[in-house]
Amino acid sequence: TLDGLSVLIAALGFGGFVYGVANLSAVIDGSAVVVPAAAFVIGLLALTAFVLRQTRLERTQGQPLLNLGALTVPTFRTSLIVVLVAMFSMLGTVVVLPIYMTSSLGVETITVGLALLPGGLAQGVLSPVIGNLYDRIGPKPLVVPGALLMSLGFWLQFAFLDENSTVGMVIGFNVVFNIGMAMVMTPLMTHSLGSLPRTLYADGSAILNTLQQLAAAIGTALFVALLTLGMSSAVSSGATERAAAASGLGWPFLVGGVLTLAAAALALTIRRLTAAPEEPATTA
Repeated sequence: TLDGLSVLIAALGFGGFVYGVANLSAVIDGSAVVVPAAAFVIGLLALTAFVLRQTRLERTQGQPLLNLGALTVPTFRTSLIVVLVAMFSMLGTVVVLPIYMTSSLGVETITVGLALLPGGLAQGVLSPVIGNLYDRIGPKPLVVPGALLMSLGFWLQFAFLDENSTVGMVIGFNVVFNIGMAMVMTPLMTHSLGSLPRTLYADGSAILNTLQQLAAAIGTALFVALLTLGMSSAVSSGATERAAAASGLGWPFLVGGVLTLAAAALALTIRRLTAAPEEPATTA
């Protein structure tokens, strides 16, 4: 049921939250603090109000705008967290790598695009193959190694990329990351929704798609903020602009490496679906 107040609160909540996160770099360097911080706080309060209202509508009317009961299903919740880490990492990576390549390696914009192309192609080509494997062997044998490959891609970039690296190294490490990305996203997009009762499919899909966008926004903002902090720290230590850009790149990739390792550990708890989920007596 369309609930006008829920729509208004959701728009205010997600809008304020994303605006605040997107301006994280401005908050850190002090160029803009009050407005982004206020938007972030208002967004969090509105999101809290949204959750409380959906719970109330489910209890009193049985028809919330968004049934949050999907989050009470353990397999969906675990799969969702791993997917969000993957989206967080991917969007952060595709933003900071071009900054590094242009600022530190001095390559042209068209070269940056071509350097990132093989990773995307590898992910696209492997996705249907991995989908077929998922049907045969389930999610864990794919997702755990996939998350580890993503983490390996981060650690390789953290350890070996500097101002003297080659474009070929960037391509190779990014391909490793994207192969892992395909092994994580392809199974879990299916597995997460497949773990839900049919009555929660639409709500689970809405939750999954919405939170993916939030994770992408957070990953982009946080990776850029970490890159900026790392570059500033290197410059204050006397590093050249090229060396500072390479040094700053290590900060977001260190965080990404740790998060993807945690996602791999969490993926160990994912179980293969053996039967259709039962319809819950209550969904919230």
